[in-house]
Amino acid sequence: MPVINTNVSAQLAQDALKVNSKTMSTAMQQLATGNRINQAKDDAAGLSIGQNMTSQVRGLNQAVRNVNDGINLLQTADGALVETSNMLQRMRELAVQSSNATNSPSQRSYLDNEFQTLKVEITRISSNTSWNNANVFGTTSGLTSAAVTISALASDIASGGIINGMIVPNGLLAGVSIAVNSGLVNTNLVPNTLKFQAGMNAGQTIDVSLNAMDATGLSIDADAITSFANSQAAITHLDVAIERVNSARSTMGATMNQLSYSADNMTNISTNIAASRSTVMDTDYATASAQLSKSQIIQQAATAMLAQANQQPQSVLSLIK
Repeated sequence: MPVINTNVSAQLAQDALKVNSKTMSTAMQQLATGNRINQAKDDAAGLSIGQNMTSQVRGLNQAVRNVNDGINLLQTADGALVETSNMLQRMRELAVQSSNATNSPSQRSYLDNEFQTLKVEITRISSNTSWNNANVFGTTSGLTSAAVTISALASDIASGGIINGMIVPNGLLAGVSIAVNSGLVNTNLVPNTLKFQAGMNAGQTIDVSLNAMDATGLSIDADAITSFANSQAAITHLDVAIERVNSARSTMGATMNQLSYSADNMTNISTNIAASRSTVMDTDYATASAQLSKSQIIQQAATAMLAQANQQPQSVLSLIK
């Protein structure tokens, strides 16, 4: 029906142009940004999934950096304990030397000078070893004096010396129990518990505790090698101290390996999640470019049809001439 006021054909062409313009605009935006989803209206569910994956990937990547920092921290602590172990070995060597009867009291005092200096350095290393301005090793918050009761055997009569690791006087009678002051004993060792965030979520940590590795923490702070009895006691105490250092280094080594494997695993997880996120969030250029070409062709055709539709009312003029 020939009409002038309502051009249905033109309206249909205009509607087609509007829809096609939106499609073409979306394709151009995807190609320009490289993102398939640029606004929530592009894919609401996909946007939520993609953002969750982004949180996981970024969390995992940061956790890998955290773990590598943790490995560096433990390597720093291990390096300090290498020197501590070397000094303990030297101190034991000095104690063995001082135990020999060929040494005079003055010579033993010379040996003790080096012995005491090494103790000071062990404490200094434990106190000064830090990473990112934070102390690595634990502390000792308190000491108490302890007395231990021991009993003499027949073989200990009039001999004195070391009984059960304790220094006892000469002339102790068999079967007699005495209380011997064992000196200062550590009762409040405060370990430094390190928590490494080794995952993308709360609670995913790898923990390690480092005890105090100073002379007090190693229970050698009261040792001296100025006499045979003292030297013998020092050897016993140093054996225990060396074992503590070995145990601490073993724990740190195991933790470093654990952190290393954890970092490798998180890197693998991050890579796979990133690949999944790419499928959801990134532009498929083959699809988007094909969509753009299609939209451009439709745009040209719709524009031509709109021009034709606008010419249709002109035909009414021929009827009223």
